[in-house]
Amino acid sequence: RENKRFLPGYKLPASLLFEPDDEHIMTGADLIVSAVPCQFMRQVWNRLKDYVPEGVPIVSTAKGIENDTLLRPVQILADVLYEKRATRYAV
Repeated sequence: RENKRFLPGYKLPASLLFEPDDEHIMTGADLIVSAVPCQFMRQVWNRLKDYVPEGVPIVSTAKGIENDTLLRPVQILADVLYEKRATRYAV
C-alpha cells in the first residue's frame, strides 16, 4: 500500500489500519492521538466528540493557535470536549 499523492515510493505497513467509521475507531480506545492541523481541529473534534470514551487521554501533536479565538490546540480540545471533563489532555 502506498499514498502516491503525499508519500510516493513509501510503502505503508500492513499493520497500519484505516477506519472510516468514527464511532467504531473510538470504541475501546485506551489513548487518542490528535494529529489534526490547528485550523481544522475544532471542526474535526466537533464531529468526533460524541464518540470519545470518558477518561481516555488525548495527546495533541498540533501547534499554533486558532485564528478566530486565539486558543492553543489543547484549549480547543478542552472547549469542544467540555462535557467530558474526565478526559485528560497532553501536548
